[in-house]
Amino acid sequence: MVESVKELKKICQNRRIPWYGRTFKRKISIYLTYLLLHTPITANQITVLFIIIGLIGAFLLATGSKGCHITGAFLLFLHTVLDSVDGEVARYRKTVSSTGIFLDLIAHNIVYPSVFICLSFGAYRIYPDITIFAFGFTAALSILLIRNRREIMDRALSKYMHGTKKNCDITHILDAVKKELSPSLLKNIVDKTHLYFLSTHGVWIVILLTTFVWDKIHIVLYAYGIALPLTALVFMCHCVKQTRLFDNKCNSMPTDD
Repeated sequence: MVESVKELKKICQNRRIPWYGRTFKRKISIYLTYLLLHTPITANQITVLFIIIGLIGAFLLATGSKGCHITGAFLLFLHTVLDSVDGEVARYRKTVSSTGIFLDLIAHNIVYPSVFICLSFGAYRIYPDITIFAFGFTAALSILLIRNRREIMDRALSKYMHGTKKNCDITHILDAVKKELSPSLLKNIVDKTHLYFLSTHGVWIVILLTTFVWDKIHIVLYAYGIALPLTALVFMCHCVKQTRLFDNKCNSMPTDD
């Protein structure tokens, strides 16, 4: 017997997320979760489903047709809702797994860049300016860097530790580095801007609203083609500062003979 929607919210929605997630996603996702919990579908199957839906939505943005843009935007919004549903189903059934997390990360790294690449082709069909592709592909690359910057840095630190045979705990040193390296004012501003306006879930909502109200999809592409690379640059610079401070701390520690 599945609990009521009110009880499901307490069980499945225990993580804090930005305002647009609470406003646009969770109020819908919990009802889909309630329905799907009455079926044998698994959380990982939902993840695969939202990957397919997201890619279809992205592809429709490449057509240059207003009707396809609207449909694609709706599918992308459904994609983000299902992105919450798979986690809610997994938490309720206690089936959270490394496989599910892996599939979720794969989904984000496939769908999000695809949206900007497909947007480039769709915008070019309406406004044939070759520079549109520069903005779209730059945005796609930037969003990959932003999403994977921590994993890239963790891998770099692991390779460094292995190569130098340092005898120390990476997590402990990195925590000390983060406490010692206070974010700059620019980094704090960029963090807030990214959280509320540039993050991936916000992208789909912006696309949806502009497609409906304004039908100027190329403006969205130009905006993110400028904002996302600048955001990525600030984040990468902060990561470089962290790795330099990490090096300094590790250099004072002994190596394994």
